[in-house]
Amino acid sequence: MHHRRPDRGHADEITGDVTSLVSGRLADRIGARLPVALGLALQAVGCFLLYLTEVSTTYSGLWLPTLVAGVGVGMTFSTPSAAGLPAVPPDESGEASGIINIFRYLGASLVVAVGSLAFTSSRARRARSAPKPISFRA
Repeated sequence: MHHRRPDRGHADEITGDVTSLVSGRLADRIGARLPVALGLALQAVGCFLLYLTEVSTTYSGLWLPTLVAGVGVGMTFSTPSAAGLPAVPPDESGEASGIINIFRYLGASLVVAVGSLAFTSSRARRARSAPKPISFRA
């Protein structure tokens, strides 16, 4: 008998998609600063909650952190576009949308690169400072 494990990926994807639909309209009404700041804060809280998980954490234990992070991602995904595009003439909105997306993906690439560099350098530093095992020669 085959048991299917639940996929935790749906929590952040669904909430991110739904939240991005709402946050753009919210930014039109109240401005972009509050939704973006709140979205970044929720991403930080979600990532911190994921940091607190352990090897024994079940799939159901991952739903809340990914849900919180997903809402944060959704709030910061469409809000900059909603805030920036009204400032551009309608005939240039396609170019402006492309430029916004280029910088979004460039920023994401830099975050991954710098984060990976920081993580690997800290792990390498920790490995170098670890006590050396005792070896016995026969």
